[in-house]
Amino acid sequence: FISSSEDIEKLMVSVREGRPVYLRDIARVIDGPEEAADYSRIGFPDGTTFPAVTLALAKKKGTNAVIVAKDILKKVEDLKKSVIPSGVHVEITRNYGETANQKVDDLLTSLFFAIITVVSLIALTMGWREAVVVALAVPISFALALSVNYLFGYTINRVTLFALILSLGLVVDDPITNVDNIQRHILMRKRRPLLATLYAVDEVLPPVIMSTLAIIVSFAPLFFITGMMGPYMAPMAANVPLTVTFSTVSALTVVPWLSYHLLKRFGESPDSEGTGKGGRDVVPGWVKHGYVLAVKPFLESGKKSAALLTGVVILMILSASLVYFRFIPLKMLPFDNKNEFQVVIDMPEGTTLESTDTVVKAFESYLKRLPEVTNYVSYVGTASPIDFNGLVRHYYLRRGSSVADIRVNLADKRRRDQQSHEIVLRIRKDLEEIAGRLNANIKIVEVPPGPPVISTIVAEIYGNPDKSYQELISASAYIKKTMSEEPFVVDIDDIVETPRDKIDFILDKEKTALHGVSTDEVLQTLGLALSGSTPATVHLAGERQPLLVRLILPRARRSSIADLSQISVKTATGDMVQLGELGRFVYVQEDQTIYHKDLE
Repeated sequence: FISSSEDIEKLMVSVREGRPVYLRDIARVIDGPEEAADYSRIGFPDGTTFPAVTLALAKKKGTNAVIVAKDILKKVEDLKKSVIPSGVHVEITRNYGETANQKVDDLLTSLFFAIITVVSLIALTMGWREAVVVALAVPISFALALSVNYLFGYTINRVTLFALILSLGLVVDDPITNVDNIQRHILMRKRRPLLATLYAVDEVLPPVIMSTLAIIVSFAPLFFITGMMGPYMAPMAANVPLTVTFSTVSALTVVPWLSYHLLKRFGESPDSEGTGKGGRDVVPGWVKHGYVLAVKPFLESGKKSAALLTGVVILMILSASLVYFRFIPLKMLPFDNKNEFQVVIDMPEGTTLESTDTVVKAFESYLKRLPEVTNYVSYVGTASPIDFNGLVRHYYLRRGSSVADIRVNLADKRRRDQQSHEIVLRIRKDLEEIAGRLNANIKIVEVPPGPPVISTIVAEIYGNPDKSYQELISASAYIKKTMSEEPFVVDIDDIVETPRDKIDFILDKEKTALHGVSTDEVLQTLGLALSGSTPATVHLAGERQPLLVRLILPRARRSSIADLSQISVKTATGDMVQLGELGRFVYVQEDQTIYHKDLE
């Protein structure tokens, strides 16, 4: 076996005038990296950059992303002590486990804050006993809803918690309605506390049930959403009706029972414990007086009623105009404040890897000056590690010397004033100016708050069978121009390849026949010179994988038509003849890819 570069240099390839010819006599043997087919590096705001290898890890289905991320980081620290050399630095550029943990913490904080706010408001307006009743009804409703989630296989995630926060305002409605009416009837002392409790519940039973049914009907269409939004909205479609239903059940069972036991003493003795609540309406006088002053004028005067109705209509029109005139963006989900964004770069097809890398460095020079940027990772000639957004948009298929990605990582949102979307809006014109100057097409990609889509707007160009593909391309160029003139439309791109040339070798069959060179020998020589070959492997004791021995012509001797014309081919007589004597190299237009959809 070959075990080192010295073994390769000592290989005898021929005998010349009785003397052996070794490989080191006719070739340069290099023990090093292969020719770069792509570049990847990490950069920092201080201007330092390092070659980088990115390792992306994905969790298995059903596992906790937070725990998996923590275990991986712990393992990395252990590897630093035994495997990773001291000169190799490990940088965590993406940690969706930490992001998920922060989201869950924020949602839980919001949930507890909302519960405390509602309970405190009830305690201030109705009393602490009534607040205790409502405070107990909320966790009961949530617990029952989460139990059903467990039975259906839903996990407690960000969507589930968001659904619980959304339903909190609905969950407290029925308990508040019942406990308020029970309190009112008990304190009126027209009936015994038990009968007053039953009467109060029965009195508001129809509206309580109807409100619950109305909410369930409102959220029922979410069950029928298809596509990628279906699984995303399914927990919300299930949790809101579930929590509201269990809230109604709690309002009809737990709330009357607990309200009776906490308030019955006020219905039995008028001024028990000096409260002074017994036998009177507990609604404060200033509330009644203020309500009368606000409503009575409109009830007694037709003109004032008409003015009120007109004002309501005008306000509705004004609120709708905010959307029409784009003062308020109309979105299904709000922008999320992420700690990252991505710049996707496309150069014209045929652009060399080095030229694309030069363009990427121009963007890096701008990005490193942004105060919010902590680091960036550039991928030239290849795609960046896949994420959910890249999976949908097929970014993982991006390969070639004309493509590049830049993953930009921002400081934590608690350490910066602007949200990530505001930062992207701020720098968009500067990035577009750089792209226009360097003839690059860029897309500034933010991590979407919900399921991603391929693009916001997609136009597909079809034509009759008699239309040529070039005519379809011309039509797409017109539509692309029209879109570029529309306000708020950015990142316009198409799948049309840039016209470019390739080099063809036209073989002179008469000359090849005279020299005794076959067409196959010419093809093999060109293939060996341009693409190389792997005739052997090196086996090392400490290596898990064999090292390839690659035979190829130096880049400097295969970078132009003049260089290619000087490549020699062995003739039938053993002499060498240059390719320039056997034919000529010419530039011809590269065939463009023709795309079909649905066999059209």
